[in-house]
Amino acid sequence: MISTAYKRTEKKFEKIRHYIPCEIFLTKNINSFEVGPVQFIHKSKFFESHKNEINDLRNEIRKDHQDRCKSAVTEGYPENRVATEKQSQRLANHLVDGLLEFFGQYEWFAVLDMAECDLQVSYDRALITTKTALNIIKLILGGQYTDRLRTAQDYGHSIKSAKLTRSKDGKLHISLSSTPGSNVVGDNWFDILTTRAGYFFKLASQALHFSVGFDNLSPLCTRFIDSLSWYGDAISEKSTAAKIVKFVSSIEGMTGTGIEKDKNGKERGVTEIVTKRSSILYSIATGESLDKSLEKLSHIYDCRSRLVHGSISPFEDSVLTYSYKAERISRLILLTGLDYFNTLGLDNHTINQKQLRKYYSELEKKYFNTK
Repeated sequence: MISTAYKRTEKKFEKIRHYIPCEIFLTKNINSFEVGPVQFIHKSKFFESHKNEINDLRNEIRKDHQDRCKSAVTEGYPENRVATEKQSQRLANHLVDGLLEFFGQYEWFAVLDMAECDLQVSYDRALITTKTALNIIKLILGGQYTDRLRTAQDYGHSIKSAKLTRSKDGKLHISLSSTPGSNVVGDNWFDILTTRAGYFFKLASQALHFSVGFDNLSPLCTRFIDSLSWYGDAISEKSTAAKIVKFVSSIEGMTGTGIEKDKNGKERGVTEIVTKRSSILYSIATGESLDKSLEKLSHIYDCRSRLVHGSISPFEDSVLTYSYKAERISRLILLTGLDYFNTLGLDNHTINQKQLRKYYSELEKKYFNTK
């Protein structure tokens, strides 16, 4: 009985290829590129390859709908209540035209295959994988050029907007504005991804490859993917205060290892743990002294704490400055942390939180000369 139920459930599982609309960069010369298991195809190439096949679905959908109508009549459903041939065709046209209209709004399409599983689970995993791929681009290129990267399911910038005001003389005034849905940076970004930042791009793409399946993800890979999610959200976040909270959360994800005690048995605070370890990674990335790095990390961490505890307004001018600093600092910490995780074994399933704490403690002893 259990075996029969399992077989019935298994039959519902399918291997699916997903096509997910995205906003990345406006481009004239780049048709496709890959981030780990995700292939991104520009709309010109996508529609050249798929538009005829999509249009052919009009007849398939109409025929399938009519077959189901005939089957319903055979089973006793009133013939005068099922769809006519023309109604089935209108349904097919509605579906195909709706898809083409929606897809036509986007510059890029993520294409990826998911292993056999439930259809909704497959789509959810594909969406998460695509977002992670976009977050990798954000990390490599930085937030200044990637704040509009998103999937069609994500909240984005308003492409068109209108304002209505009234001056003191009583007259109404209208203004219209429009901005591209994608970031406009030229095609230099592709060279940065694949060549100048190729080492980190390859490492991050490898982590994404590890995460796409249904096997248990290694602890270090999980840490990086989770921290990257915080960082990616921060880049697209409109609130400068929320950006800082998310950037610091990405740093904590890379360096925090739970409660621990110092050599005297005294419990160490999270702030001390995170800022010290993060300052090491930041110092390695920039060449700045540990003291200077620790000072910068402490300022960012203090700003985050004051924001969430209400001792500083999210609308203060200084918050914007801290937001820019937090983006740069967290980005370098994530990149250097990824490199450090790679030396430990990014796909090593034996490195748990306790062992990572040990490795970080050794790193602190080395750089801060503590015994």
